[in-house]
Amino acid sequence: RPHLAGARFEADGNSLRMVTTDGHRLSKAEKTLEEQGSKLSILIPQKGIVELRRLLDEIRAEKTPEGMGTVGLGRQGSNLFVQRDGTIIAVKLVDATFPPYSQVIPSSSARKARVARAELLDALRAVSVVASDRTSGVKLQFSKNKLVISSENPDLGAGQDEMAIELQGSDLTVGFNSKYVIAVLSALPSEDVSIELSGELDPGVIRMPDVDDCVGVIMPMRI
Repeated sequence: RPHLAGARFEADGNSLRMVTTDGHRLSKAEKTLEEQGSKLSILIPQKGIVELRRLLDEIRAEKTPEGMGTVGLGRQGSNLFVQRDGTIIAVKLVDATFPPYSQVIPSSSARKARVARAELLDALRAVSVVASDRTSGVKLQFSKNKLVISSENPDLGAGQDEMAIELQGSDLTVGFNSKYVIAVLSALPSEDVSIELSGELDPGVIRMPDVDDCVGVIMPMRI
């Protein structure tokens, strides 16, 4: 499915936005431009993303007190060109229709929990050791002041951990693929995260509190 194997890259003149999805989860990152820019909407294949990231990591490593280096982006036909100093990278774009991602991200949620990111990350890694290799499923039980993370496997046993949280809304128990949640938590830099939920079969949203720059959406699973 080539339309899911790459990243949607958009520029609307005021901001830059990148979105990826595999049908079970979705991630969106957005940054506001300091100056008015051009409009662009393309689908970059995975190999192209890898090369772009390698180039940007090099620029980040060479950061000086005066600031970080820049790259130039341009499109011609079915190719994206990235220029840095004397280097130009050409990426063949994907000719496919990306899913309407804005319809997947819930506009509101009945429940919102504020959770310590590092503590939840450690708990998920520990509890998921006994999770099924096929689904990596864990159960999250949200209550007013506590989150219980658990997993059961008839071949390996059971694991459980709990932590203090702040929950707005009623109690809820929901199942997720632990690898998906760990991936989102690992990408966010904040001390706390906001987990937004409606029902046990509705998508869960993970983001930095009061910030929309980075959003992760994960479909639940029955456990």
